[in-house]
Amino acid sequence: MDFFNIKTPIWQRLSFTLFILLSAAFNASASASAIPNFDLSDDIEISNLSSLHWVDTGKASTPEEAKAKLINGVLIKENFSLPLIDASHWFAFTLTNPTDHVLTPSVHIRQTYPNKVNLHYQAQSQWVSQYNGTDIALNQRQVDNLPPVFNLTLDAQESRTLYLEVHSKIKLLQLDINVGEAKNSTTLGSLHFTIVKIFIGAALI
Repeated sequence: MDFFNIKTPIWQRLSFTLFILLSAAFNASASASAIPNFDLSDDIEISNLSSLHWVDTGKASTPEEAKAKLINGVLIKENFSLPLIDASHWFAFTLTNPTDHVLTPSVHIRQTYPNKVNLHYQAQSQWVSQYNGTDIALNQRQVDNLPPVFNLTLDAQESRTLYLEVHSKIKLLQLDINVGEAKNSTTLGSLHFTIVKIFIGAALI
């Protein structure tokens, strides 16, 4: 092989070696920033979704700005505990419908009560936002339920990258992103709602 031929100029061998190293670094960077993708099915039930994560200390980023920042985000493989810093947290993940029919998944959060939860995605080059945090009055939410729940519709063979924006005044709690059937979403928080009422009652006493 010419590369190992001692007659090959050293600058060519060094250039080739540098090209290999740069390619490896680029591939590692690309794989590290890849947004996790999840294939859905008729019996949709996924817990503790992996996602890319970015911390917005300014708490004022638009979905477009967050999308750019998430390119260099940190991969969260399973559970995520909200740190003590006062910031908004952005999570990115992709849901894919590999079937030949429409699926209606819902994205919901368990084990924490953030005061702000927004879900953003792009459709026909436009940003679509769903607001479902506790900063929205119950009668204005898309789902009349305490835990944030976002109902989606994915056409056959459609993939959609979702950007979840979360801010919580309560820290050090675990945040789990889950996917379930939209028709069951209104019952997801019954136990949590009871716990919250007990907690509020105890605090008042």
